[in-house]
Amino acid sequence: MDVRIHDLLTRLATVSPQRIGATLGDDVRTFAQLDAGANRAAHRLAVEGVAPGDRVVWWGPTVLDALELAYGISKAGGTLAPINPNFSETEAADALQTVKPRLVVVDPGVEDVARAVAAPLGLPVMVTAPGWHASASASAPPRVGTSEDISNIFLTSERLAIVATRHIAPARSKHPGRGWVARRPRSTRRSPGPGAARVRGPRRL
Repeated sequence: MDVRIHDLLTRLATVSPQRIGATLGDDVRTFAQLDAGANRAAHRLAVEGVAPGDRVVWWGPTVLDALELAYGISKAGGTLAPINPNFSETEAADALQTVKPRLVVVDPGVEDVARAVAAPLGLPVMVTAPGWHASASASAPPRVGTSEDISNIFLTSERLAIVATRHIAPARSKHPGRGWVARRPRSTRRSPGPGAARVRGPRRL
């Protein structure tokens, strides 16, 4: 059986459910809370029509809801395609046309511009307003086949963080006509202590 990124989260939630899994400012969540949130996200995504192999865009800032969404997409068999919330409308539209997602999930802070960009492309938008997946089941969704789409790569450590991904970004001007390209992370290591995540930055493929 293939092992996917959400399997690591589920294992940690089973072995150390009350251990702190991720923190961001005052937002602190245990492995059990993150896994339950990921399950709810997966069920909500299924309701929105996301199926194995589909790409799901996250358009918003770095928040722990986005981390739950990332694992929820993995549980649903999909692929996360994050879009930089600082993109202009033109850049975001070009990125969406390149990614061709099944669903665009957005933070409330970018809802208006996201809807304006997604509507002409016929893309559905779901907003992660408070409680966006609260009514969904926290039980594990049925296991689905592994998506063969590898446009994004997610790794984890015991500290539970997304430490590697590929982003859609504009090609540099020295390559006119190339449009949008994927960029692989560049390793930027730090060693704050045992169990801490390794964080990687962007680099050209």
